[in-house]
Amino acid sequence: MSNFPSGEGFFETIQTHNRHPVALDFHLARARASADRLGVAFPSDEKLERLVLETLSVGEESEYGRLRIVFSMLGKVEVSHESYEMWNSPAKVDFVSDVIVHNSATMGIKSLPYTVNLSMLEKAKQEGFDEVIRIDSKGHVSEGAVSNVVFRTNGQWMTPALTSGCLPGIVRAVCIAELGVQEAVLLKEDIERADAGFLLSSLKLAQPISHIGDRKLEIVRDFAEQVSKCMAEL
Repeated sequence: MSNFPSGEGFFETIQTHNRHPVALDFHLARARASADRLGVAFPSDEKLERLVLETLSVGEESEYGRLRIVFSMLGKVEVSHESYEMWNSPAKVDFVSDVIVHNSATMGIKSLPYTVNLSMLEKAKQEGFDEVIRIDSKGHVSEGAVSNVVFRTNGQWMTPALTSGCLPGIVRAVCIAELGVQEAVLLKEDIERADAGFLLSSLKLAQPISHIGDRKLEIVRDFAEQVSKCMAEL
């Protein structure tokens, strides 16, 4: 992930399509909730929208982009935008042995520093995988390094409950509200029985999972299409 911010604070990453930020209001609402929990001063919506528009008005043209809004613990805001290449093939994932140790102050917040997540993702790529499946200290499936996850088991799409410490993702919430995905406490054994799955994020939307380790999953492309349609309507 190029030009990733350092320091302490939290951030939002937003997909842009032809310079239009997707689900911006939802991201700002989540950022505001994070600021409230952390006791950080939060700028007005008007100021944030102005910064976003100013940032999107410059730079190279591209169909898809990555808009990042970084909030420091001192109340400073930085907005950046760069082109983004959408996935063009399914993802290979694997479980990681590193158990998530939750920090109750930042659980469910896209907090900085983000080095653990990025290091985990880099290690996965060195081993031939595109993402990981993380497990919490109770043995519950949580999320990927930079993605939410959803799996189909016995015909039902399920995503880990927020009690696992996973991020309350925007795409994840849409899948629950619009596509019948159920929240559940999931164990590793549940995922090992899954026959299909997706990585969910504001950038990739819904990327099919082709393999968990060496085990091949079914590619269900219509689910990704439904997610894209729902996000376009926000």
